[in-house]
Amino acid sequence: MIVMSLITHIKTFVLRTYKTTKHIVINQHGFTMIESLLSLYIQLLILLLLPILILSLTNFRHAFLEDQTYIQELMAKEIGSTLHDSRVRNVNVTNHYLEIRQNNAVYTYRLRNLKLIKQVNYKGNITVLNQVRNVNFTKVGRKNIKIDILVKVGDKWIEKSFIV
Repeated sequence: MIVMSLITHIKTFVLRTYKTTKHIVINQHGFTMIESLLSLYIQLLILLLLPILILSLTNFRHAFLEDQTYIQELMAKEIGSTLHDSRVRNVNVTNHYLEIRQNNAVYTYRLRNLKLIKQVNYKGNITVLNQVRNVNFTKVGRKNIKIDILVKVGDKWIEKSFIV
């Protein structure tokens, strides 16, 4: 029985195990001189390019967002799409009047009350362009038409020419 009591007595003790661990310490005291100079160079480059970027964006705004020629280009595109349609049979051109005959429709462009208007089958008024003082249509070649308009842009009257 002594052996049994000895075995039960040994079970109550736990052996202590030791784990070996390694602690790795990296010695960093800060940036090196080359890294500091490189970051200073990048910051100065950004500061120098910032005013140039702001100036170019303001020029972009004035050049593209406040552009008045877009409406005039739409007018030329609309007349050109009507003129170069495959169903066009006849085109009559006078100084201030343009008549395009298609299969079943007649499109006329003329000046009325400082507006260039479009009529379909001599009915209705579709304003194509506002602030127009004078318009001249001239035939150029077999299928093209030159449009000379005197249009108000801002406070000035400007003469423009389109070939469609």
